Amino acid sequence: MEGRPIRIFVAESYQPGLTHDRAAALVSELRAAAPAIEPPARIMGWILFADDEVLFVLVGATRPADVLALAEVAEFPLDRVASSVVADTLPIRQVPSGSTTT
Repeated sequence: MEGRPIRIFVAESYQPGLTHDRAAALVSELRAAAPAIEPPARIMGWILFADDEVLFVLVGATRPADVLALAEVAEFPLDRVASSVVADTLPIRQVPSGSTTT
């Protein structure tokens, strides 16, 4: 994607019964398909809201149409694409499910 401005989009997918394993598999399929898009897309990360059965995938791309093309190639069940603004990033420590923190 050299020389092209990169934007971050959120690809949203609602799937009844969505599990962590299924979400991880969907993201792997997107990552595998990303180089096939022209210009190539990049999977920046993902967030699963398991209780809501919703997966958000952060996609680096030049335009929304690239995200739509990526979803089609990967056969990703896309419900919505939203443009995003990254305001700040913080180091995040993953807490295992069921753990409590103080």
